[in-house]
Amino acid sequence: MLMIVRVILSLGLLVYGALRLFGTVMFLLIGAGLLQSADFESGRQLLSDALPDMNESAIIPFSPLAYTLFSGAMGLAMTLGALGALFKRIWGVWLLALYNALFLAMFVNFGIVNAKMVHLGVTILLTFILYLLVRAKPTR
Repeated sequence: MLMIVRVILSLGLLVYGALRLFGTVMFLLIGAGLLQSADFESGRQLLSDALPDMNESAIIPFSPLAYTLFSGAMGLAMTLGALGALFKRIWGVWLLALYNALFLAMFVNFGIVNAKMVHLGVTILLTFILYLLVRAKPTR
């Protein structure tokens, strides 16, 4: 039963991380002029429009490229971390913890409090549960 829970949680985080990486790659390809997509271009434009206001209170101001690369690093940490947790490797849990730390760093950097903090709380909880499941000894 514990293995099933670990697999389900890991797969969910794997899909989320992969989607985050996909979005990052799409933003980068559109920014480089190598791809056209109205949906992703509008998202990229929303980010470009929002960043000046976000940067006013930022400890470290981000360009749209820096923000996108930071988001990609978060997606990479989550994707690799979920793969590690899926195969019961403790380094996977530490990569998920890195994702949470990067996510928290974004809130601190921009001085933002919003509904995404609930998302952070959920991923911290899931990371802790996966930590327990990865460390659990097999029962027979």
